[in-house]
Amino acid sequence: METMELKKKVVAQLDLADDRLLRIVAAVVESYMAKDEIVAYTIKGEPVSRKKYIQNNEDAVLAFQEGKAKPHHEVKAKYNSQVISI
Repeated sequence: METMELKKKVVAQLDLADDRLLRIVAAVVESYMAKDEIVAYTIKGEPVSRKKYIQNNEDAVLAFQEGKAKPHHEVKAKYNSQVISI
């Protein structure tokens, strides 16, 4: 289906839509058009925007290039020492 045909179909369907569907469509379009779209969540459940996600990755690459990264065995040892045995 080509773009113009699809637009006409959507407009025709929206002309018949109830308030609930219109609100859903409006929310989807608004979310799609937003520049700070949520693309991930932190381990604490906090939202991360696309812009922040990209910045975090760029910061991590830069830190690695500057030699600030820790080898896997050091990270593993740190967290293994914090594990509480029951």
